[in-house]
Amino acid sequence: MFAIPGYFYGKATGTIKQKDDILKHMEHGMRGLAGYIVLMLVVA
Repeated sequence: MFAIPGYFYGKATGTIKQKDDILKHMEHGMRGLAGYIVLMLVVA
C-alpha cells in the first residue's frame, strides 16, 4: 500500500535513481524494525 507512493516520492525528490536504491531503502527500514520484531517475538 505504501510502496507505490513511496516509489513516486523517491523519484520526485531524487533519492531513488536506480532500481537498487529501492532495495537499499527497504533494507534500511527493516534494519530499524529488527529490534522491535525480536522484542515482539519474545513477548508473544
